[in-house]
Amino acid sequence: MLSSPAGTATVETLDELYAAIEPLSMDAGWRRTPGARASGTFEPGRWRYRDGHGALESAGRLISPDLSERRNILLTNSGGPDSTLVTLVCAYQLVLPGERARSHRHTAGALRLGLDVGAGVYTIVDGVRLDMHPNDVVLTPSWCWHGHRNDGDQPAYWLDYLDSPFCRSIDQYVFEPFPGGYEDVTETAITSPYVYPWHETKAALAAAAVDPSGRYGRCVVLDRTPLDTMRLSMHALDAGTRTVAFSTSANNLYTAVEGRGRSVIDGRAFEWERGDIVAAPSGKSQYHEADGDAVLFCVSDEPLLERIGLLRTLSEEKSIG
Repeated sequence: MLSSPAGTATVETLDELYAAIEPLSMDAGWRRTPGARASGTFEPGRWRYRDGHGALESAGRLISPDLSERRNILLTNSGGPDSTLVTLVCAYQLVLPGERARSHRHTAGALRLGLDVGAGVYTIVDGVRLDMHPNDVVLTPSWCWHGHRNDGDQPAYWLDYLDSPFCRSIDQYVFEPFPGGYEDVTETAITSPYVYPWHETKAALAAAAVDPSGRYGRCVVLDRTPLDTMRLSMHALDAGTRTVAFSTSANNLYTAVEGRGRSVIDGRAFEWERGDIVAAPSGKSQYHEADGDAVLFCVSDEPLLERIGLLRTLSEEKSIG
């Protein structure tokens, strides 16, 4: 279990929590009003899991899922108050033992990556129980009912990723609460097209060939259930690897799943370890260095740009302009 810094984990009031996380480019998701639009310029950035974990520890004492739709800490950027990148937003979320998070659905597509998740933690998607384990990727595609429960005895921490900034930018974000608040489980899935278990992904990475372009190490695309607006991929980097720099019109969110290293985005180096997020905005040069064996999870808006003919990828000698 991650040890959180005292600065975010020991505050005693919500106002103190808001003041503690603001300098970390984080905000409380329950304070946001759906419908906010992105504005301004998006910058490369890095968010530490230890900071988000600590903020959620405090939030666990100060706010209940009964009072808010989600107990989550948004990763914010200068370009927009509810966005991590122009089309994507990411957040750390906590569900305590015995808690349940209300069911709802929205036009935004979403997924989550398990971080510190024990037994008895699951998402209910259209009535189907989908259990979550560390490093599992669980989808909740657009307009699927979904809620969360923790029937275990340990706090559950994970990362959420959504394309809601894109949906809001074109006035297509619609949100609907589940009648009565909580959807019942009607079926428990042993396997599901919405779940990418970590043991399967790890085996696929071990068998994957090295990416010939040098940009991604050994790459596995999680496309059993393709999403219209987001591409999901895992990248295994052997110890000492430095990937080839490139720039792309796509926006990329990199999450450290295993190991330590750094991502160099637009010439700025961002150190990372498990659970940290690095944002690479459109047009910025990017490459990664692994200190030991490492795995990065990438969420990108490539499919969206590809559909409208705006996806471009260039080598480090060129730039997107």
